[in-house]
Amino acid sequence: QDLHNTLSILSLSWSILNTAMHPNPLGIEVSHVVLEYEERINDYVTCVSTHQTQILDAFIPIRYRLRTPLPAGKYAHETLQFEHLHPDGNTLLAPQFGRHNALSYRILPFLASFREKYEIVSFRRRLLVDAGAADFVEGSKKLLDMYQHSARFTEAFLIDPRLVEADIPLSYRLAYNITRVTNFIRVGTREESSDLLSMLASSTWAIHEEDFVVLKFDVDIPDIDSSSIEWGFLADLVYSPQHLRLVDEIFIEMHFFYPQLWGSRFAEHTMWQHFDVLRQLRALGVAIHVWP
Repeated sequence: QDLHNTLSILSLSWSILNTAMHPNPLGIEVSHVVLEYEERINDYVTCVSTHQTQILDAFIPIRYRLRTPLPAGKYAHETLQFEHLHPDGNTLLAPQFGRHNALSYRILPFLASFREKYEIVSFRRRLLVDAGAADFVEGSKKLLDMYQHSARFTEAFLIDPRLVEADIPLSYRLAYNITRVTNFIRVGTREESSDLLSMLASSTWAIHEEDFVVLKFDVDIPDIDSSSIEWGFLADLVYSPQHLRLVDEIFIEMHFFYPQLWGSRFAEHTMWQHFDVLRQLRALGVAIHVWP
């Protein structure tokens, strides 16, 4: 309980400081909170999440099996050390602070096993690809901050037609090589201008397996209130080995029927399907987290 309370305080502090674009009078910066957060989330997962995952797997059997052939990820050992998944799709602290105010991820660079296998500086490039980046403060900025000590990004591709340069603080524009992509995302078209998988493999982006790539996918279709484009995108990605190999870590918001959160929308998919897909992907070594 003490660990949970400490993590809750850190997450809330992070959320408050996240919107401050200038130094605060107390001299506390997001970077200070991130360092403490890394230590505490590591302790929490070691003490709580491993056991919690075992309990959930025992009481909630997998009903919806992924079709074969199954994808193969690179991080089967590391995903066992991630924060546990909640059956209702929430992150660890979301019930207390709301989905957008709670950060509770144990990311790959926080893991000793990952750092033993890879030297962060040995990656050719370290890239954030944020599909659905309209709200820079609540999305891209949080990820840039979370990785800043353990695997600072060298580049960021922020994809959203609603994002304008003025939304990105000057300090971040100077610190990171940020590229704005103002196209709408489509799934399965294989058009280099709109299909995210084609963008990842394009000569323009020039991403290679030797790069460290973090992908966030939180895309809503304009004017379609019940869109769930992320299910098609995730299926396209995980069953395309040549593209999956380019991505190291994934954050994804997946919509499903959940009346308390989304009313009567997203009836095509269930909470149980969502839980089954993510835990099977992790078991296969795909480093995937619930967003937000």
